[in-house]
Amino acid sequence: METSSEGLGDGQSLVVVRVTPTSNQFYCYVTFTMNKRASMQLRQEHRGWLQNYQTEIQDKLGIDSFLVQPIQRLTKYPLLLKQLISEFFGIKCKPVLTAICKLETRMRGLLDVVNQAEEIPYIEELPAELSTTNLSYFRRSAEFEAYHYRPRKKFPAKVLLFDNCLLITEVRKKQLVYRHYYEWSALELRINTKKNITLLTKIGESITNGSHEQTKQNGNHLREEYQFVASEALTIAPWLRSARKIIECTRLEISQKGKLSLPMDLVLGAAFSIWLIWHYL
Repeated sequence: METSSEGLGDGQSLVVVRVTPTSNQFYCYVTFTMNKRASMQLRQEHRGWLQNYQTEIQDKLGIDSFLVQPIQRLTKYPLLLKQLISEFFGIKCKPVLTAICKLETRMRGLLDVVNQAEEIPYIEELPAELSTTNLSYFRRSAEFEAYHYRPRKKFPAKVLLFDNCLLITEVRKKQLVYRHYYEWSALELRINTKKNITLLTKIGESITNGSHEQTKQNGNHLREEYQFVASEALTIAPWLRSARKIIECTRLEISQKGKLSLPMDLVLGAAFSIWLIWHYL
């Protein structure tokens, strides 16, 4: 986080706080929301001890306020930024106004993700290996009308994006029921229209090597697994952006596997040593 002063003209200046965004900088809010119900239950079970300790340390607010205040503040940040936008709209300082608008959009996107994360721990029939402790960072979810090709079944679905997988759930009376999950390295998304998407999986090829048989994924052989249809294109636009970003990161990681990567200080040290040997020996 950096603080600087920027001129607005007429002798006015603004102290600007620059937050350098990282992909997981605000993920603590998502984690808090995912565990909110369990936290409330624990606090209720130990209410007596917590109240006694609160009296002992003379805390007037209590643990409930301590835990809830950060998430309550999060909802106020976009409102504050919106007010700042209206204040700066008449001032000729386009870079500041542009930065605030971008931050306001990102904060509203973060709020959406935080709200979507609340139901993740309560997905029914979720395998143990896909528990919230084993799943990686949650990025976004969206609702679709899903069609599963193999059983030829159609159902209302919510598709969740994590860094390590795509998770498909069926919506039953506002409750999510686990259906399938796919690792990003094994799937492709085909965008048919702005609200129609096909999920394809890469089919493994059996390769015989001596007495051993190995299965290797081939990106040229794809099988249709699901078709997702959204009610409106606007509702899934952020979901599509997140999916594309995860796919790009996954492809980059796969391309970097097996490549030799040396620390820069080691490279510079080796180069300097070679230079010394060349000139003085």
